[in-house]
Amino acid sequence: MMIKEKTFKIFVKPKKNQNYVATILIGKKVYQEWENFSKRLVIQYCKNNNIGLIVFYKNLLPNKGYYSNPVFNKYLFADYFSKNMKFIENVCYMDHDILCNPLAPNIFNHLKKGKFSVVSKYKNTPYSRDDDYLKRKAAFMRKSYYQSSFPLDTALTINRKQTYKFHNWPDLGDYFCSGLFMFNIKEKSKFLKNIYYKYKKKNLRTLTTGEEPIMNYEFLKAKKVHW
Repeated sequence: MMIKEKTFKIFVKPKKNQNYVATILIGKKVYQEWENFSKRLVIQYCKNNNIGLIVFYKNLLPNKGYYSNPVFNKYLFADYFSKNMKFIENVCYMDHDILCNPLAPNIFNHLKKGKFSVVSKYKNTPYSRDDDYLKRKAAFMRKSYYQSSFPLDTALTINRKQTYKFHNWPDLGDYFCSGLFMFNIKEKSKFLKNIYYKYKKKNLRTLTTGEEPIMNYEFLKAKKVHW
């Protein structure tokens, strides 16, 4: 099967640029979800905008421990790319479950030198309510119409201030989705790798059991974010 046989596969090659959308697929479930739902849309989006598309199958993490969760590969793939895939200059990391609009404009138009380009959950959203309201609304609807045992107050519905407070961090005033972030490989691969090893050494347990709180805190604290 492709997941086991290959480290990566290029689905779209760009012309006259080195910009790539990158997705990491670790495990059969994730692989199949991407194949069934996201693949066709993101391929067409990349073709329409002359963007490369690379899917990375290699797990760069240890086999055991809290920091072996595949989501932490987000901190290490850029270092691997910088050493082994020098044809990639700028990358937009995209989670496997993001559904692209093929007619959307080129996301690399928003890339800013020296920064991580990210999408806020609170500001400049295309809807009138912020992420906190939408998460609580979704939890209410799920409990009311789908799963009566579903709790209304969980880590899924916690707000930004509570998230920072849980980790004993100051509220940095904003919060982005770590499922999509864009950057220059040469500028940022070492910064990302250092974050992983810093928190692996601390063995910090995050509220979400994943990478998002750490990424928000480190990016915003270092003022390396372009919204």
